[in-house]
Amino acid sequence: MDHSGSVTKVNPAAEVLTSWTQAEAMGRAIAEIMRLLHPESRCLMTNLALRAIETGQVSNSGKGGTLLVGREGAERLIGDNAAPIRDAHGTLTGAVLVFRPVS
Repeated sequence: MDHSGSVTKVNPAAEVLTSWTQAEAMGRAIAEIMRLLHPESRCLMTNLALRAIETGQVSNSGKGGTLLVGREGAERLIGDNAAPIRDAHGTLTGAVLVFRPVS
């Protein structure tokens, strides 16, 4: 995503997990593409990529994982981590989010 939290790239694995295609997700807010819930409390969680942009630091979901609610409503437990992206001058330009199903 870019520094404002808009999606810039969705890989094929993320398309399957979120049910959003690259073309559909491009330019949309990450919170629209990925609705995340705490696995126990089911409270809405902030996307780690947004946290990485806010803090400038790497973050991860920890051992419990995160519930990803896909576009069609299916819930999947994922492990996720995010890192800020900086240009050659050190300016924060966005973040990358990596997530995978937890079984």
